[in-house]
Amino acid sequence: MRVHYGDTFYNGQDLKRVARDYLKALPKNVTVLVSRGSSGDCIATALLMLSDKPLQHFHIRKETEKVHGSDYAGNATLVGEHIAIVDDFIESGKTLETILDFIKFEYTKSVTVLVAEVMG
Repeated sequence: MRVHYGDTFYNGQDLKRVARDYLKALPKNVTVLVSRGSSGDCIATALLMLSDKPLQHFHIRKETEKVHGSDYAGNATLVGEHIAIVDDFIESGKTLETILDFIKFEYTKSVTVLVAEVMG
């Protein structure tokens, strides 16, 4: 699926279409969506709203985000869960690397990565 960041993830109808494609690809055992950045949050929120199954969302904040709290948002437990990392595209792999370092993926049951496009 080829998308353009600015045109798709902030347009409601396009975002809904992309989210439906992601839901089709989402393994049945996934219980937690993990994102980082605004485009990942857009996708995760759309998936939460369109999904028939109860999903939780865990957002890992970027270093540049100014918040009063912690490095993450959400109350999802990641240990022993099947998780899906959702984002719009992979270019350098830095976001994916940061998420995997943060969540200590060896404690999860499985990790699936859903992106619309791999670049670079």
